[in-house]
Amino acid sequence: MAIAARRSDDAPAPRRPLVRHHARRVSVAMAGGSTVAVGVLLIPLPGPGTLIVLAGLSILGREFPMARRVADKGKGWAGAAIDGARRGAGRLGDRLRR
Repeated sequence: MAIAARRSDDAPAPRRPLVRHHARRVSVAMAGGSTVAVGVLLIPLPGPGTLIVLAGLSILGREFPMARRVADKGKGWAGAAIDGARRGAGRLGDRLRR
């Protein structure tokens, strides 16, 4: 009695990409989550707490679409705040020159 050899198209697909995908998601979640946590702790202190939170959300946004949407919205708010500060500083400079 002969045993038939397995053909290559009968072999199951390797599971490495799935494991690699989950490992990547977990590592991104840990790095982004810890960055957001540090940023939240730094918000009441003087320093770039809000920017660190946005950086953490950007890291999380690489794998999680909801975090990407929140980060984009936060970047829009930050851009509007910077524009408002520039306009205010320009008006102050005009008043000081008079």
